[in-house]
Amino acid sequence: MDTVVSWLGGEAKTVAFAILSGVVGFLAKGAYDLWTARRKDRLARINDQLRMLYGPLYSLNQASNLAWGAFRTRGRTRRFLLAILLLPKKNWRLGDAGW
Repeated sequence: MDTVVSWLGGEAKTVAFAILSGVVGFLAKGAYDLWTARRKDRLARINDQLRMLYGPLYSLNQASNLAWGAFRTRGRTRRFLLAILLLPKKNWRLGDAGW
């Protein structure tokens, strides 16, 4: 070590520190890039899972809303709704409502 210091002069510690900090910085950046890539992959996987779940769920919701609207306009009349409202609550069952 003394020969390196004598060869480089008094600047050996400064040069060694600069080289060491460059290597450490390079390794830290590599580790951070790897962590960022893994995080992006995880987020992409979660987004795909959510898309696969909520896409069909949204379409089922829209279809059921359309079906309910069609049923409501054709099958359920005001008389039916009044019968439900006027029935005593303890006796209300599907059979009692005139179905």
